[in-house]
Amino acid sequence: MPGLAGTSRPVKSAVRALELIELFAHERRALRQREIIALLGYPQSSTNFLLRSLIQLGYVSYMRSERHYLPTPRVFGLGSWLRQSAYGPFCGSGPVRSLMEELCSATGKTIGVATQNDIFVQWHQVIDSKHSMNRLAAGSMMPLTYSSYGWMLLSMLPDRDALKTCRMINFREPETRHHVRPEYLLGSLETIRRQGYSYRRNMTIPGGGSIVMRLPPA
Repeated sequence: MPGLAGTSRPVKSAVRALELIELFAHERRALRQREIIALLGYPQSSTNFLLRSLIQLGYVSYMRSERHYLPTPRVFGLGSWLRQSAYGPFCGSGPVRSLMEELCSATGKTIGVATQNDIFVQWHQVIDSKHSMNRLAAGSMMPLTYSSYGWMLLSMLPDRDALKTCRMINFREPETRHHVRPEYLLGSLETIRRQGYSYRRNMTIPGGGSIVMRLPPA
């Protein structure tokens, strides 16, 4: 998935801690240290230090008799409040998930729901089609101008803010072929607003395309 030059590199220890929690979410079971090392590709010394730190903080439990590690309920508590926030419709089952499943069943296509995160589009839930050309994972991010989702989100901004965002993406993108001209941006956004949907092809996947609509605030 395309990235941007000039974007600051994340702190390694923070990334590893979150990747470990995401690994448990994917595996949905207790794991031994050797499994964690094999699945994440971390050095043994770093993995041992990371696990010990998370145990001390109360986010991971260690069952000494089985030598298994498992997140504690404290991890669940970190994000449980989001169900009462604006992200509530994206959490677990509900009307949004039901709509996604209905669309996937009717079209046989990959269905995703996303929001804007700074100059990126971030996917929160994804139902992959069996015929998908590219697997899109929940949590994935991409610059706004790189996908139909991003163009739909840009169309929801005032022109001034959309232009500012586009300039930031262009500045961080070293390959000029990915740059978007201001006049093209404004013309395309006006078309999206008039149509009520965004449709783009061949942006990141040759021969691929997607159509995106805004969910009503309710």
